Parts: sequence; C-alpha cells; structure tokens
Amino acid sequence: MAVASLAAARPAALPSAEELFARARLLGETARSRSAEAQKLRRLPDATMADLHASGLLKILQPRRYGGFEGDWPTHTGVGEILARDCPTTAWIQCVVGAHAWVAARFSAALQDEIWGRGPDVLLVTALAGGANVDLEEVEGGYVVSGRWRFASGVDHAQWAIVGALPKDPQRRAEHDFVQLALPKSDITVDDTWHTAGLRGTGSNDIVIDKKFVPAYRTLSRKVMRAAPTPDSLRHPGYVNHVSFSPYFGTITLGPLIGAAKGAIDAYLGITRKRVGQMFSEQIAEQVPVQSRISESCAEVRAAELLIRRIMDELHASGTQRKTVTKDEWLKHRADGALAARLCLTAAERMFRHMGASGLTDGNPVRRYLEDLQAIAAHISLQWDNGMTPFGRWALGLPTQLPEVDATPEGARDLF
Repeated sequence: MAVASLAAARPAALPSAEELFARARLLGETARSRSAEAQKLRRLPDATMADLHASGLLKILQPRRYGGFEGDWPTHTGVGEILARDCPTTAWIQCVVGAHAWVAARFSAALQDEIWGRGPDVLLVTALAGGANVDLEEVEGGYVVSGRWRFASGVDHAQWAIVGALPKDPQRRAEHDFVQLALPKSDITVDDTWHTAGLRGTGSNDIVIDKKFVPAYRTLSRKVMRAAPTPDSLRHPGYVNHVSFSPYFGTITLGPLIGAAKGAIDAYLGITRKRVGQMFSEQIAEQVPVQSRISESCAEVRAAELLIRRIMDELHASGTQRKTVTKDEWLKHRADGALAARLCLTAAERMFRHMGASGLTDGNPVRRYLEDLQAIAAHISLQWDNGMTPFGRWALGLPTQLPEVDATPEGARDLF
C-alpha cells in the first residue's frame, strides 16, 4: 500500500469495547485448545497469530490513520484479561506486544508511514534487556548498532523490532536515556533461546544485530518519549497518544496478570468439583479445608482486581481529561500493581499446592497457569521492590530515585 493511500486503511466504524470483549472470549476458547501446541512450539501457533490479526485485537492501540482502532487503555488491558483467563500466552502477545503499536506512534511520521505503509497487520516487538552492553556508534545520518537483546516476545511473527541501546555519554547512561532504534525484520537475527516454563508460548527469543545502520528518523530518545507526547504522536487524536508514556506502559501487564489468576482458579474448580480421593473415593469438594482455600484465593483475586480497576479508572480519567498523572497516583499505581501481582500469585500457588502430587503432572492446567503467572509477576513492572520502594521513600519525604518520577511536580502527598 502506498503511503498516499494510507487513509483507505482506516476502519469505517470502530468496534465498541463490548464487541472487542466478545471477540476476545471467542478467540480465547480457540487459543486454549491450541495451548499444548504453543507449549511445544515455544511460540504462538501460526493459526492463533492469524486469528489475532483477523480479530483486530492487536489494533486496539494502533493509530486509526493506519488501520487501527486508537482505543482506550482499559479496553486494551480488559481484552488481555479475558484472553488470559483461557490462554495467558495469547494474552501476553495481544496486550503487551500489541501495545508496541502505541510505542511506534511516538516515533517520526516517516517511520510510522514505513511500518504501516503496506497494510495495517503489523506486529512490532521491543527489547531493552542487554542494551547497556551493545555497540552503538553515532555516524552521519544515524547510528550503527551491534549487539544482543533478550526477551523479544513474539519476535518470530514480527515484521519490525525496536531495540534500546545506552549511549556512551556518562550523563545519558546515568539517566537511563536509551536510544530506541526501529529495524525491519530483515536487519535482525532471531536466536532461539526461549526455553522456559512460564509463558513458554510467547517465543521471547533473543535479537542479534550485526553492524546495521539505522537512519535518524527510525530512532527516538527514550527520555524524550517518556517525558511527554511527541509531535508525531499528537497527530493522532486518541487520548492514548497525548499522555505521558511511563505511567501507562508500566501497567500493561496487569490485564494478563488478573486474567491468568482467574484462569488458575477456574481450572482448579473444574478439576476439584469432580475429583474423588484416590484411596477412599471421598468427594474432595466436601472437605472443609478445600472450601476454605478456595474462598481465600478468590478473595485475594477480587482484592487484586479492585486495585487494578482503580488504576485503570484513574489512568482513563486522566487521559480523557488530558491531565497529567500526578506523582502520588503514579507511585500508588506502581505499588498497587506489585501488590496485585503478589495476591494473584499467592492465590494460584495455594490452589496448586492443595492438589498434592496430582498437580505436578505436565498436563495439569493449574500448574500451567501458575508457571505463566510466575513469569508475568517476574516482569520488571510487577517486581515487588521495584514497585514498593519508591512509594516508601516518597512517603518518608525522600527522593524516589526514579529520575522520571522525581521530575514531576510534587502535588499533595496523599498516601491513600
């Protein structure tokens, strides 16, 4: 598709949130039936990726002028929750990797035209892990980059990759000011390294780049991207393209998190309702400890869901009102997200432990959900100390040691 005809890619009518949720429920059932295949392949089956594109669920945050829906944050993460209840791997690709279209919308208009110039069905992956140790040389007209990056979820199905590299300048390194560089799939090599238990089907392999030139229009300082909307993101009317980057992107894992926790409990109940003791044929569902453990885990997931709903409601309100997320909101979101992850993980672990030896089998769905939850909770956005410590420092009147947060206006110190 020529750049001049990009307007033809715009959808005539945008689907409602309810319609997108219905599509997610339908696709989730299909993805669950292919979960064993995804585990074996260590990436999504081609059919599931094709279904994701056909359903439009990868386009929720994609700019409308390039064939996307340019929807809102709660709808995008809500679809991730629905998918994760059936297949956390599919949810990770839809919600986390699908949000990279929103990242690309902050780069230059020339790069956006290049990415979507042939059509709207494009998957972009990102990778920053490893970026402190790569070779980045500034040359006339751009950069030459070489190195290896880890955890590029969905890279086998991607058409573009965005990697981050720390410049040699000490000040920029101290500020974690990555240069973000977008490269077409033809400029990268995928190294098949993703041998894991959790989120095995995401294909989060390594990216290797060897002395590739990246023109300046395909690059963006991460510091610039994080601080405020860019002139090229402001071309798009949806509020998601007018907000500061980090307060929103730091919550992108919450949809798959809560959905996977609900899926773990669903799987446990599906087994336990019919389960009988192996020695005495007693009804396991009649045992009081079983009933108590189920109640406890469900209460923890409900508590996590309340935390997540508040985060999404506040982000949506700030976005629609074109207000900056305040420092106290931002820090509470980080801490509450970490707590939600711990609650979800504890809830699923309790269900798994209560299954005894039967839970250890390879085909046990509770075990698979737990392993996926462990992988989700290991993401930097949900790690306990990463979420909790800055809030504690701020509550004590100390700098948070997060330059991006400390640069925001202080405002009221509302701890609750």
